[in-house]
Amino acid sequence: MSEYRQIPGYENLYEASSNGTIWSCEGKTTFRNIHGKRQKRVWKRRQIIPKLRKGKAAHIMIYVSNYGKMAHTKQNWFIA
Repeated sequence: MSEYRQIPGYENLYEASSNGTIWSCEGKTTFRNIHGKRQKRVWKRRQIIPKLRKGKAAHIMIYVSNYGKMAHTKQNWFIA
């Protein structure tokens, strides 16, 4: 059975499991602007799948704010 812990700096947004996977938290809320209208999205809990690139470490896409900003980061940065 895996143990899940909040990721410091991303509390209530992302969790890391004891087996090294990253998960979004249930109820994570993000916003985006489409055609001048602000849309709210409430997320279900799901595993964040890393993207693999030739010759590079696995990267994951994470939200760094509630305004739709995304960032690439190395998965092992969260686990270390």
